[in-house]
Amino acid sequence: MKVGRIHVDPVIDGLIRSSLRPSKPFPDARSPLWGDQGGMVHPDGLVESTLGAFLIRTGDRVVLVDAGAGQAFAGGHHSPVVDLDDPADPIAAAMATSGIEGDEARRIVAALGRTYIEQGRLPASLQALGLEPGDVTDIVCTHLHFDHIGWLSAAGAAYFPKAAGLRFGRLLPGESTRRWVFDTELDTE
Repeated sequence: MKVGRIHVDPVIDGLIRSSLRPSKPFPDARSPLWGDQGGMVHPDGLVESTLGAFLIRTGDRVVLVDAGAGQAFAGGHHSPVVDLDDPADPIAAAMATSGIEGDEARRIVAALGRTYIEQGRLPASLQALGLEPGDVTDIVCTHLHFDHIGWLSAAGAAYFPKAAGLRFGRLLPGESTRRWVFDTELDTE
């Protein structure tokens, strides 16, 4: 997509299918609009979402907005095994500390067990656009979920070695829109 002299391209890293609640409202299943979801909702009730980023090119700047989910897991994604009866289980303990117990905890664990993730395609997506990691000049992270920060580093080093700045957006108290509240230089060494 082009907006004036700014080029914006999606950079796909993978996908996630989960039975977790979707983040956007869906039309009624009986509505003709239901068919317009483009396969996002599967017949088994899983919701599929793309993992990735956007690349903005303007002038001499190549800005990556979010950084995908990161390198693929060796052997593929495996859902965590959670033992709600084991106080030493870190996921069970975190849920209990947050007040999530009983049926709600069991629903979440079941949903985690049905979650499927593919990741690791961001480098190939960049290459398809004619770019390498060293071509990225700036990175903007909209928030710090795993699927937005995954390629910030790989093998203990910055994956985008020439990115001069890392910017985070956050919602400040009393504000309804996100704005950049701090910038930091990347330590790429």
